[in-house]
Amino acid sequence: MADADHERWAVEVGPYVLGSLDPHARARFEDHAATCAACRAEVSALAGLPGLLDRVSADVVDELEGRPGAERAEPPPLLLADLLRVARREERARA
Repeated sequence: MADADHERWAVEVGPYVLGSLDPHARARFEDHAATCAACRAEVSALAGLPGLLDRVSADVVDELEGRPGAERAEPPPLLLADLLRVARREERARA
């Protein structure tokens, strides 16, 4: 059974597995996972995902989205900065 904090941390499993947590958040998640069997199980279930994603070409993604040969649009320049700002705000709210 998951500990009482599991729901709070469950949203971090995907980013943890994909390596997108900053070092501080990663360490905090690992501290939590050390006591939460549910999070450890979810990490184990998703552990192969990064390797599988590395094997998918952009052409396959385009084809699956119904855009064979489509040009890839660049993301808006501020998108990453905006996403990081939101993630930091959410991280502070959880702390």
